[in-house]
Amino acid sequence: MIKVLLFTVAAVAVYALLRKAAPEYSVFAECFAVCAVLLYVLPELLSLLQAAQSFFDGAMVDREYFVVLLKVTGLAILTQFASDLCRDHGQNALASQTEFAGKVLMISASLPLLRALVDMASVFFEAME
Repeated sequence: MIKVLLFTVAAVAVYALLRKAAPEYSVFAECFAVCAVLLYVLPELLSLLQAAQSFFDGAMVDREYFVVLLKVTGLAILTQFASDLCRDHGQNALASQTEFAGKVLMISASLPLLRALVDMASVFFEAME
């Protein structure tokens, strides 16, 4: 974690210098720093995904639900990244629309879970009759 903190402090310093000297390149520096941190954290993220997969396999949960969880989590992370980037550059309206689009896509991706929940509820209520 210390490496990530030191890198981000250095990246902020470079970003601040570029913003004054060459503002057109500051966005690229910021995107590079974000991608570098993501790549650094990626192995840890993969081990977390493997642990979650083994948890789902051990609980005998349908694999489709795990895929939905991954999609929604990925959409949430990407939406947050994009909206933060927009806000950092003064594009608040675009950031809000990005968040709205992310929410719509997350709801759309989670429809299989809703369908399974409705199916379970209907089976439950039919058994009670």
